This record gives sequence, structure tokens and C-alpha cells, in this order.
Amino acid sequence: MVAQTRNNGSISSADAVGRNQLLKAEQPLSTAEAEQLRDCEAIIQTRLRAFFEVGQALMGINRNRLYRAEFRSFEEYCRTRWEISRIHAFRLLKAAEVHQLLLPIGNIPLPENEAQIRPLTALPPNKAKLIWQKAIKKAAPGKVTAKVVRLVISESEGSVKEFSSSGQMEWQHQITVLLQKIRSANERGKLHEASEILERIRVVLDVELAREARCIEAS
Repeated sequence: MVAQTRNNGSISSADAVGRNQLLKAEQPLSTAEAEQLRDCEAIIQTRLRAFFEVGQALMGINRNRLYRAEFRSFEEYCRTRWEISRIHAFRLLKAAEVHQLLLPIGNIPLPENEAQIRPLTALPPNKAKLIWQKAIKKAAPGKVTAKVVRLVISESEGSVKEFSSSGQMEWQHQITVLLQKIRSANERGKLHEASEILERIRVVLDVELAREARCIEAS
């Protein structure tokens, strides 16, 4: 395809299409490139899994107050020593707790990153196990996302049916109520509680998006 440019030197839309076609026609990865990709992805996977190990380490420090020699509180320790906020530190702690909770199940994949596990942190232990097992079955192989987990939570609570019949105003009302609860939790310094409420808001939004998608398909 002959390159076409405008007077200002920018590439035309025809060139963009041609470039996309060229990308599709590119050669597959060489053996060396495939090996490089595997090495890079192994590093990423290791770092993602290290998230839970960090949470477990912080859990031990907090539980036994190992910070007390130099710091007055766990929050001060996290902020000063590691430059992480209290809410992020407790998110790490909760993720590690849930990860440990799922270990005895066996024969099913464990969460590989914090995003997958975050919706489970606000649930009772037994329910968290059940939700994760259902999410594994519902998702495509190797595709368990945070959105899938939140949808399974909403379905287990009957939220999908409720929102389908209640309409738009009901979910907006629930969002408003939850936002008020977040504001109250922040004012009381309950940052972890605010984080859990935020996960509930995400569930509500996911359910509403699913309802709208079904309405579009039915129209």
C-alpha cells in the first residue's frame, strides 16, 4: 500500500488500515523470541504470586507488633518503612488471609493476583471458598477475572434477579447508600471497611451491566 500523508505529515486512516494488515501478516515468533516471552511472563507471574507472600509477611509483623521497636503503629511502620498506605497494607493482609483459606481445597487453581481475590475479602470464610469454586467453573479456562468473581457473588445473593426486576432506580439507590457508608467509614478512620464497601459497589455495577447486556440482546 502506498503511504498517504496529510499536509501536516500525519498518517491517513487508509495507512492505519494498511498497517494493521501488515501486523496481522507478521512472522510468528522465532524460537529465541518465544523463549524470551516465556522468561518475561515467568517474571511477571512470580511477582504477582509474591503479592500473597508480602501479605503474609505483613500479617506476621502486624499480629506480633514486630514494628514496635521503632514505630508507634503498624500504619506508621508501613508508611515510613515501605511507603504504602494503611488501606493498601490491609488489602495485602486480607488477600493473604483468603489465599491461605483456599489452600486446603485442592484440585482447583488458586488465585494468582490480588485483583482476583479482592472481591472475596469481604465474605465469610466458608462463602469465600464456595464463591471461588463457582468462579472457577463459570470462567473460561485460565480466565478467572475479578469481574467473574463479583458476578458469582451477586448471583449467589440473588442480586441478578433482584436488579433485573427492580430497574435502574434501585441500583442507583444502592450505590448512593453504599457511597454514604464509605464516607462514614472514612470519617471514622475505618479505611479497610471502606475498601470492602467499594467491592460491594463494584458488584452492583457488574450486575447492572449484565442486566443491560441482556436487555440489549433481547431487543
